[in-house]
Amino acid sequence: MASAAHDLQFLDLDEDSMSHILWFVGFGTRDMRNLKLSCKKVHRVWEETLKHAQEEVQAAASVLCSGDQEKYTHSIAVIDKWADRNIPSACFELGCLLVNPLGGLKRDSKRGKELLTKAVRAGHKLAIVRCYEEGIGVDANHQRAWQVLQTLPESDPRVQCLLAWFYLLGLCVDPEPERAREYYRRAAESGFPRAMYNYGTLIYQSEPTEALKWFERA
Repeated sequence: MASAAHDLQFLDLDEDSMSHILWFVGFGTRDMRNLKLSCKKVHRVWEETLKHAQEEVQAAASVLCSGDQEKYTHSIAVIDKWADRNIPSACFELGCLLVNPLGGLKRDSKRGKELLTKAVRAGHKLAIVRCYEEGIGVDANHQRAWQVLQTLPESDPRVQCLLAWFYLLGLCVDPEPERAREYYRRAAESGFPRAMYNYGTLIYQSEPTEALKWFERA
């Protein structure tokens, strides 16, 4: 980030453009007069900033998935910061949390849907699946959601939860409750709170004691 800030002093942009980039990077507005800058360096600064943002969002999202309540508030603040600056992964993570809150976060469906729509416009595949599945900004289309879902890695607990949902309800596939249960279990064991709750709900009738343990962890 420090090198990115230094490079901004050599870019040939008007004051409004430079102010926007500095705000995005997090340095605020400053005197932009008499700067000699190049588009190549603007691009490099932009790429460095995006990389930094994505790394922060990924780290914060992993904390949310781990169920670590002590770090939850800080992680939400980090994701919110980058969502406000239109980073697709941050828009997706915060959008999902505002539509279906976890950890005491207040529901804000309007902003959540707006953020998910922004992520879709940027090509974020999980956001595309979510919006087609729930009809956010588009008509619900489970077939399209399923097609996109098939291109995502099963190692992601969020993908596992979505696969479980499709197999549980028989959306675009034959219903397979046991397969859905297995996907929820895998996601729950990775520390994903929503999966813990869903898995507990799914096994409550047959394994109430085990289900309660998952409810407590979620």
